[in-house]
Amino acid sequence: TYECTFCSDCVDNRLQNVCPNCGGGFTPRPIRPATEWRPGLSVAKRGPSSNRRYLNYDLADIEALSVRVRHIPPEER
Repeated sequence: TYECTFCSDCVDNRLQNVCPNCGGGFTPRPIRPATEWRPGLSVAKRGPSSNRRYLNYDLADIEALSVRVRHIPPEER
């Protein structure tokens, strides 16, 4: 699955709950446990990536996609 992450202010006010990459909606990310409940699976063993990815679209293109699909509920996109 895609796991695009943007700040909540951008999601609500700039992107209008439309992912600029795929057109999907946003949801809060799950909380990843610090405790290693299963061997090798924890934030300590598999931490979040520090590699930042950047959008391939300019602001006008992002706005155009948002206008096109934001009236459609995310689960129906």
